[in-house]
Order: sequence, then C-alpha cells, then structure tokens
Amino acid sequence: MTDAPDDHLQYDVEREQQRGKFEKYADESSDEDPEEEKRKEEEFRLERERQRKRYVAEQKASKAKQQQLLDTSDNYVSPSRRRNPTPSGRSSGRSTPQSPNPNIPQAVSPKPATPTKQRAKRRVVEASRGQVDSANDHKQRGNDFFKLGQYSEAEQAYSQAIMQLPERHDHLIILHNNRAAAFFKNGEYKRAVEDSNIVVQLIGNDHVDDTSVHNIQGASISMRDQAVKALLRKAQALENMEKFADAITEYNMLTKIDGGKNTSQIHQGLARCRKSISGAHKAETESRQKAPVSNGHSTTSNPFSVDFDPISATAAPVSAKASKVDVDKSEAVKQMRAKAALQDAEEEQRLKVVDDVDRRLVAWKSGKEKNLRALLASLDTVLWPEATWKGANMSELIDPKRCKITYMKAIAKVHPDKLGSTVTVEQKMLASGIFGTLNEAWDMFKTQNGL
Repeated sequence: MTDAPDDHLQYDVEREQQRGKFEKYADESSDEDPEEEKRKEEEFRLERERQRKRYVAEQKASKAKQQQLLDTSDNYVSPSRRRNPTPSGRSSGRSTPQSPNPNIPQAVSPKPATPTKQRAKRRVVEASRGQVDSANDHKQRGNDFFKLGQYSEAEQAYSQAIMQLPERHDHLIILHNNRAAAFFKNGEYKRAVEDSNIVVQLIGNDHVDDTSVHNIQGASISMRDQAVKALLRKAQALENMEKFADAITEYNMLTKIDGGKNTSQIHQGLARCRKSISGAHKAETESRQKAPVSNGHSTTSNPFSVDFDPISATAAPVSAKASKVDVDKSEAVKQMRAKAALQDAEEEQRLKVVDDVDRRLVAWKSGKEKNLRALLASLDTVLWPEATWKGANMSELIDPKRCKITYMKAIAKVHPDKLGSTVTVEQKMLASGIFGTLNEAWDMFKTQNGL
C-alpha cells in the first residue's frame, strides 16, 4: 500500500511554513548574539525532527488500522443497499448471490478433528514401597538366572516376585511376561501360553495397541510392547504344540498391533504354520485316495458288503502308506525343531546384546522422539557401517518434501523385510528400534506439514 498524496502535500507545506518562520526569525534577529542564534536553530531542528517522527508514526498506525479492517471486516455494503433481515418463513422473490472478493482473504473453515480412539480407563492398583522393592529384588535375580541359561531358577524367582504384589498390579505384566519366557525356554509351552494370556488380560483389550509409556511406581511400561511380547511368545508356543490354526490367529492379531517391529518373525511364523497345515491336509488326502477299500474278493452286487481278512496281503499297502505319512510328519517335526533351535540361539544372542542396543537407541533418540528432522540428521550415530548410510544435514531437511525423501531412504535401510541375510542379531535389533521410532515421528511430521 502507498502513502496518500494528500498526506505528503500536507507534510511538505508544514515543512515550508516552518522554514519560512525560521528564515524570518533569522532576518529579524540577525543582530543577536551568534550563540543565541545557534541555540534557536538547534531547537528548530529538533522540533522539525519530532514532527517528522510523529508523522511517520501516524502513517504506520494508519496503515496497520487499514490492514486490520481488511483482514477482519466483511464486504462493504452501502446503507442504501442494506435491508432488514427477512423474517423466518418469508423469503424475497429474488436472491442475489454474493461472490467473495478475491482481494480479501476468506476465512478457512477448520478441518474436522480426527476422532481419537476412546479407551476404557484402566484401574490402577497401588502397592507399598516394601512390596515393590521386594518384587524388584526377586525379578533381578530371575533376570540374572535367565541370562545364565538357568531357566528353572529364573521361573522360580519370577514366581516369588509375582507373589509380592497385589492382584492386577501393573508390574505383574512384566513379571508374567518374563516367567512366560522362562517356561518357553524350558519347553513348558502350555504354561507359557497361560502366562501370556494373563498378560493380555492385565493390559486389557482396549490397551493392547496403546503406544504411550506409563510410569508406574518406578517402572516404565509400554502396553503395546508388552502385549506384542506376550502374543508373539504365545503364538510360538502354540506352534511348538502343533496347534497351528490357533498360532495363526495370534500371528494375525500381531500384524494389527505390532507396528513393524517384528514383521519378519510374524511372517515367518505364519508361513510355517500354513505350510504345516497344508502339508498335513495333503498327506491325509493322499492316504485316503490311495488306501484300498476292499481285499479284491467283494462283488458289485452288494456295495455295502465288506470282506475283511486280517492276514490278507491287501492290508500291507495301508500299513506302508501309514508309515510313510508318519515319516513325512516326523520330517516336518524335525524341521520345525531345527527352526526352533535357531530361534533359541538368536534369543540367547539377543539377551546378551539387549542392554547395549537399548543404550545406543536411547542415546540416539533421547529428547527428540517426535522430531523427525533431528532423528534423521543424527541417524549415522546409531546405524552400523555396513548399512552405508550417507547421512543428512539439518539444512537439507528444512524443506518438508526433501525431508520426506530422506525418511523414505532411511526406512528402506532398516525395514525388517529388506535386511540382508548377513546382518547380525544386534543389527536386527537396532533396525527394529530405528524403524519403530522413525515411523512414530513420521506420523506426527505428516500431520504437522499436511503431507
């Protein structure tokens, strides 16, 4: 917006008037003392500067007021065009649509808020300081036994810790999960399933996907992480019990709440269970199709007559087929046990490096869990060298679109399905933690930047 010409003219006139006064004043007082003339001249100069500043301030205030009126006022309607509001139930025969003025910014209607999931409030059970301390002592003993491979002793220590706390105390979620792990290691799959069910019951169905961390009497508990551990262990235990259909149900539940942290394990488990089920169905179908229904002495005159000779050689093919089915089944069991042994070895390695992995992840994301740009800029501090991550400067991430491209490249490096076969257990754990953290930060980044 430009200054009004009239205002400039007024200011110039006032300036000339003041100059004329000064010249007249100087002529009339030319015989006065030079010092006095100099003082008066300085006073006039200061007065003129004050007038100039006052004029500039008034112009700025006028501009601001006009801009405010443009931002907040509706389209101007002259008094001659204004009409009284039409009473309800009556309408004029003509209606003049009013098009918005393109020079006036229109109010943007707010987007409807995304409805948040309403969760049932969990009942919080308190325990005394002494109860919590005693339970923690037994729990620590259990952890030490577990790391040494003494799973029976670990199970007993976790059981003692459980007995120290009141029913439905939230620390029981961790303790039952730990005891389920000890049961699983000892091959007590049924008891592992029972403890895993208790964990899910303590968390509640409305909270199994709750990603927030709850600080409860000295312990930080993520309900989703604990539920994922329980369901994954339950699925694996059911698989070892050859209850493949039930295991598939648990694996499918995991795909809904896992958040990508255990994608590889879940997909492998589903594939194993489906293969076992299809193999069993195929073997059963083949045995039924090839098994003889008679000894060759029956006639077609009576389709319901069956001639059975216990010493007849015709019984041999059935026996031979049955033995082959048993062999096939035993081979499948051997393969499943071999995979379970491999998982056990990975789990033991996981326990050895879990503290170091957690420390590195915390050092990387601490204080910037929701800041995608900061996480990407420091990603090179947590990724292993073989990942060949080039890194990214914060200046490159200012533009949301470029930040999105960098995020996609980072996710490709740590996606569970895209990790190479040469990665170690420690690197898998790091990738899983990085993947989950970046995904959560990306969700917030998308909302903030409208992507």
